[in-house]
Amino acid sequence: MHLVLYIDLDTVNSWSDREVVEQWHKLFNGTALTQKFVKGEVIEECMVAQLKQLIATYHSRLSDISC
Repeated sequence: MHLVLYIDLDTVNSWSDREVVEQWHKLFNGTALTQKFVKGEVIEECMVAQLKQLIATYHSRLSDISC
């Protein structure tokens, strides 16, 4: 058996923050913060930096098959 994996980096790199989180939630539950973000609820200003870090982590993991 031979398996070839391909990640379309152009597509992955064009995702918005919301699309990254939605893709992640297809695989995992995420956090209460990311669930709140996807629902369009207001994110407190003090939580925005944490949300951005989570999105960056999710984006990185979704575009790397070795993670």
